[in-house]
Amino acid sequence: MPLLSYAQIDTIHTFKEVIACTISEINEQNVKFTYPNESLTNSISINRLKKIVFASGRIQEFNNTSLREVNSVEDWENVTITQLEPEIVGLYKLCDTYSKARGTTTISNVAAVKERAYKKLKIEAALMGANVLNIYDAHTTDNKFGSEFESSQTTSTILSGIAYSNDIPNIDDFKNRLGNKKKFQVKKKVSMSKRSSDYSIYN
Repeated sequence: MPLLSYAQIDTIHTFKEVIACTISEINEQNVKFTYPNESLTNSISINRLKKIVFASGRIQEFNNTSLREVNSVEDWENVTITQLEPEIVGLYKLCDTYSKARGTTTISNVAAVKERAYKKLKIEAALMGANVLNIYDAHTTDNKFGSEFESSQTTSTILSGIAYSNDIPNIDDFKNRLGNKKKFQVKKKVSMSKRSSDYSIYN
């Protein structure tokens, strides 16, 4: 549909595209709309929306503060952690994630070990380009002092989750940027081992 015709109808601006339509309902989770010359009602999650420009000219922004940009592993602190299903509706699933952190002695700080496990998981998500982590399993054990009949145990935290993003690369745009090039110069390497609590960057 030509851009000129957008002025007569509503337009939904997502992170990927602009949709010309007629909006029938907006609720806390979704926007319902119909395409021009169609009667079928479609639905899109507000997690995917930037804004709506109504035919009247009014603009409704969707500034979801929990969805921050993650452009590199250095933005790992921008990764949002959630355990609520509505907060991942409409997001793109990228990968499963797993993290484990263990104390070095039986007097290790439980909170510090737990914080290290969450940091590792957020870094892993950032490496994948995710900005949302849905934690579906979290298990922490306390320090346990041993005895004559039982060995001691240091505190540990194990986390399992799924990494999501509200925006994913467009394959056609990516191919256009590559053009006909077949060889590229690597300028930076980022790595993190499973046993490490932080990432490393090498030029």
